[in-house]
Amino acid sequence: MRRVILLICFLLATVALYGCGKYNGKVDPPPIGFLQNSESIDVDVYLDGTYSMAGYVNFSGTTVYGNSLKNIERTLTSAWKKDNVQYIKFGDDIKELNRNDFLRANSVRFYQESDTSLQKVVNYIDEKKMSIIITDLFQTNQDIDSLVKSLKIKCFADENKALAVIGVKSEFNGKIYDVGKNLVSFMYSTTADKASFRPFYMLVIGKETDVRRFAQNFGKYYDDKDIYKIVLFSKNLSINNLMIAGKRGNDKNKDKIATMAKISTLLGSDSYVLQYRLKLDEKKSSASCVLKLKEVIGQVPEKLDDYSFVLEKWNQEEKEEKKKGILDKLFGNKANQVGQKSFKPLKAESFMEVDSDKMESDNGVVSIPLRVIVNPLAIKKTKGKYRVCFNIYPSKEEYIASNRVFNEWSFVDNQISSDKELKLYGNKTLNVEGFVNVISSLNYELNRPGIYNNYIYFEAIQ
Repeated sequence: MRRVILLICFLLATVALYGCGKYNGKVDPPPIGFLQNSESIDVDVYLDGTYSMAGYVNFSGTTVYGNSLKNIERTLTSAWKKDNVQYIKFGDDIKELNRNDFLRANSVRFYQESDTSLQKVVNYIDEKKMSIIITDLFQTNQDIDSLVKSLKIKCFADENKALAVIGVKSEFNGKIYDVGKNLVSFMYSTTADKASFRPFYMLVIGKETDVRRFAQNFGKYYDDKDIYKIVLFSKNLSINNLMIAGKRGNDKNKDKIATMAKISTLLGSDSYVLQYRLKLDEKKSSASCVLKLKEVIGQVPEKLDDYSFVLEKWNQEEKEEKKKGILDKLFGNKANQVGQKSFKPLKAESFMEVDSDKMESDNGVVSIPLRVIVNPLAIKKTKGKYRVCFNIYPSKEEYIASNRVFNEWSFVDNQISSDKELKLYGNKTLNVEGFVNVISSLNYELNRPGIYNNYIYFEAIQ
């Protein structure tokens, strides 16, 4: 009896081992998961040492500007396990600072240089590091074109990089230089009213995940949105997005398109990816879902009118081998099935349509209702397992409009009718709006910003 029991256990174990390599009905998850942050960071912080910056520290006590320099260090220390920071002063030349030199940045004597050619600084930066350039965006001779060209080479030529423009308003007591058509200089002093504060800016350049992480953590120190603004230029309008099933507010289904049933058999019930059953005898089928954007920096364009997608089909290529051994005879197996399983691209230009509805924002999470419509004829009504990776985009006009966050802080020469009016613009920056518009256009043309790598799985059945 004991021998019989042992034999049965042996046979059951062998069956389990024998079947462990067989296909179990599940398919591969999306190849691109959530983007991961690095544990360490190397940073170069560039301080504008020109005369125009002295007014931010010309006070007996601390200022928003002085606190912001401290907040940079605090942000790096709290957001990364290990950070290596080098401070660099720029102006007439570019030179590294030791710790004592950096501490002098809170005194007027630190700001005694003349040349603010920001493109020289951008050209100098180490592309392997994250760079933070602190300046009032006063550009010598207003040579914006040279600055944009340098940013194109150092940042926007690489789709994995990003540029954050962070604006902070601070107390100011000093001279503002070469403003207006006549290059007039004048004294300007802020009051207790924050509306009178003068902006300075931080250009943060580096790997997109690092720039995003810095911006998110640095912004926690500024609750007052009247003195803090940010715009992020990158390929992604947001990262690490999530889709959930849901209905749009105006989903009346007037076109009588069939609704697909949500399933969990392709990836499992614990997967964050939506899965649907597509009935091939329907002309078209639809699903309503909500795209959740949890890591938005700045503004999301109000309309996302365009989309693209790639369709893939799950292929399980099998071939027969000779049956081997007594187990095949014992269990009646005709042959071993071996082969490779993978998703392979499938041409089907009319397979899917994506329609977005009015987005909503709640506690920093942007929700975009979507309706996805799929066409079984595009896959010739063929049974199988499919997945779609789709991207959605704004128009160029919508994208540029969403980045106009500094309009209230900007002025242009032709707004000033006389030199006496200049002091009315001490709390603004010459042509910052134009600078942001040019960068927005450049990023759109090179990287086509959008919401990328959104996956939906389908099981097509008769």
